[in-house]
Amino acid sequence: AKGSSASVNLLSFFNEQILELTEKTDTNSYVIVSYSNMGLKRTKTFALDVAVYGRNNMSWDDDRRAAVFVSSRDPAAMQFAKYVTSIVRENFREDVPINIQYASGIFEALNEFGINYVVDPASAFEDNVGTSSIDFLQFPYQTLVYHGGDCDDLTILNCSLLEAIGIKTAFITVPGHI
Repeated sequence: AKGSSASVNLLSFFNEQILELTEKTDTNSYVIVSYSNMGLKRTKTFALDVAVYGRNNMSWDDDRRAAVFVSSRDPAAMQFAKYVTSIVRENFREDVPINIQYASGIFEALNEFGINYVVDPASAFEDNVGTSSIDFLQFPYQTLVYHGGDCDDLTILNCSLLEAIGIKTAFITVPGHI
């Protein structure tokens, strides 16, 4: 009707070059609206600048988004997890469920490997949870290479390692931590 408005969700499609972004960049985009008015087809094009953040950036306004950083196929995570499971199998105990043994082995191996909890001074999870602030999340290989990360980085790494050996995982967020 005359003077009315409507809201529509817009989806964007990106090619693999998006994964090469390490810093925020503004990109020129266009929104093309096609519609009919009084039997006539019309098209209107609007230029739109869109802020695109780097591959490691995420806002915590929806904490489920962190799941995209979990990768059971991350080569470093797969290698680490498979190596640990081979050691666990050599020392298998009949009285303890195998998944508990794998999880314990991964936990201990990360400790021996020197993985440390490091508070993210610029954008800690506790400062960003439930906000549109941008946090830096590490992929599993990055946490292994850097030998540490904050709570979200270590959670992503642990979930990736467990998923790499077939153990399903989920995130639990509590005030100030994941």
